[in-house]
Amino acid sequence: MSQRQKIRQRKLRAVRPSKQAEVYYRKQLDQLVSYMQSIVVEELQRDTLNDALFSKGVELLASQMDRILNRLEAMDINNFATSLARGFVNRMNRNSSDSFNSNLKNSIGVDMNKIVSPPEIGDALNVAIAQNTALIKSIKDEYKEKVSKLIRDNVLNGERPSNIVTQIKDIGGVTKNRAAFIARDQTAKINSDLVQIRSETLGSDTYIWSGSMDERERQSHRVLEGMLCKWSDPTVYSDDDGKTWKKRSAIGGVELHPGKDFGCRCSSLPKIKW
Repeated sequence: MSQRQKIRQRKLRAVRPSKQAEVYYRKQLDQLVSYMQSIVVEELQRDTLNDALFSKGVELLASQMDRILNRLEAMDINNFATSLARGFVNRMNRNSSDSFNSNLKNSIGVDMNKIVSPPEIGDALNVAIAQNTALIKSIKDEYKEKVSKLIRDNVLNGERPSNIVTQIKDIGGVTKNRAAFIARDQTAKINSDLVQIRSETLGSDTYIWSGSMDERERQSHRVLEGMLCKWSDPTVYSDDDGKTWKKRSAIGGVELHPGKDFGCRCSSLPKIKW
């Protein structure tokens, strides 16, 4: 670069969270919930195919509850959780790396693949794998607790075991909805972290906030649309291209980077000097 050439700030395009990674994660979590539900339904229906068997009443349901909880407790999902978390996070990283490098090459015409793969990426991936392993395990634990409470309540009320199956399926539906949210939310959060690390590696200090700008976008996100923001301080923004910095709280703005709030669909447009 000649001394006469002025260094310009360039705004990169947004790196969108990987939909493929999200779908992969959601489907795997969905299969986990379906398997747990099949265990519960199987046990509830095993001794009640003939209504005459219901003469055992409360004792029968209590026995079924013990078998269900024992089978759920015996499920060792440690390896499954770790493997799934690693597979999901690695998919996210590949998408982030490919998209970021493609945007960078289109913007400055240089392939900087090795430069934007810093050691900090590995640390972030390990943290994400640990966090998602814990989240996957929590799905099993919460499902087991909800099923246990439902059966206990029905034992006390003298309900017929076959009548509980519908309620069990409802719990499965709620659990699948939570699993889908985890997949969507983690996809956005991990993408946000990886974009920040790669941007700061290139010397980027700031980014432009870019939201979805639809009826679902929260006002605390909408007020930051097009504002200049700091990677180092998510509590401030600038509406005069960095000449002055103001507190986001003054306009009701969220004090997080795009993608870090729950269910956030916003993106950051990194600004780099080249």
